[in-house]
Amino acid sequence: MSTRYTSQAALDVMAEVRDEVYQQEKPLILITVVRAAGSNPQQVGARMLVLSNGELRGTVGGGRIESHLIRDAQALLQSGEPHRLLSYNLQAIGMTCGGVMDFFLEHIAPAPHLILFGAGHISQPTALFAAQAGFRVTVVDERPEWSTSDRFPRATIVQEPFPHFLETFTPQPNHFLVMVSQGHAHDKLILEHVIHGQQQYTGVIGSKQKAIKLWKELKAAGISEKQWARVHCPMGLPIGGHTPPEIAISIVAQLIQTRRQNET
Repeated sequence: MSTRYTSQAALDVMAEVRDEVYQQEKPLILITVVRAAGSNPQQVGARMLVLSNGELRGTVGGGRIESHLIRDAQALLQSGEPHRLLSYNLQAIGMTCGGVMDFFLEHIAPAPHLILFGAGHISQPTALFAAQAGFRVTVVDERPEWSTSDRFPRATIVQEPFPHFLETFTPQPNHFLVMVSQGHAHDKLILEHVIHGQQQYTGVIGSKQKAIKLWKELKAAGISEKQWARVHCPMGLPIGGHTPPEIAISIVAQLIQTRRQNET
């Protein structure tokens, strides 16, 4: 029985690892066979994922060709380039096959990850709209009556006090942080912890008056003006909304704007 991949089998591989890839917080490389001439161990359409730690999902031929491609994938990750097209003469690298294979390597960035601190009235539609816009969503709130799967069906829920969650939380470059907690003291606590992080976006709910008060307190705590300039407070695009869904739309619109600007 043939062990070669068909196009359908390649799709099966992608389906099997989709959830795992979606949970990744680091970039990975997708390798696709785009040409297979002569004797070779796989055919066009075979796919393999190389995770940032070197682990593999799927296969494009095994053995020496994959050991070469793992090194190529790691080099692409380090370079930051979006993609590469590579060709290998299999006999030249010591394989008994005598064919030639071309591979397309794609740099896959981790999914944009929105962390909502607070599970209140604004957080609920924000989580929904963000998920629909392609964000992975996590909601952090210790209140079991608010942070439920019924209210946040498309989000990961963390029922922990903010200080406990922050003990092990490190903002990553794919993170978008939104503070919609129960009050000013909570927002200040969270912001002091994350303001030095690598996240793409930091937003705090509130008025211009709250922003002035918050900045004065952070400045007194040693936060620089440059660091404060990264914080959106009030957050959201100025569309004039007042209801929770309208405010959520303005927030998610700003998240999308930031995401797309950083992609260019």
